[in-house]
Amino acid sequence: MRVKSDPYSKPPLDNKNHSLNVFVLIEQSFQKIPALKAIAPTQNDPPFNLTQLAVLGVFIALGIAAAIRFRIEPVSSTSEAKP
Repeated sequence: MRVKSDPYSKPPLDNKNHSLNVFVLIEQSFQKIPALKAIAPTQNDPPFNLTQLAVLGVFIALGIAAAIRFRIEPVSSTSEAKP
């Protein structure tokens, strides 16, 4: 018997989608928020570029921290019986 999947359920997001959404959020914030638009009218101005660079640095730092903290537990052999 096949179970129908819910057509309205969203697929799980992965880290690539989250980081892309953050960069899009920054770009749209600089376009829509008047205070940000005043300091960077185009997306080639230094405040916009520095913000994008800072967010990229945060994502790189989080990736490095996750890689360092990731530990693989050694798999115990099934032939070793524990009393």
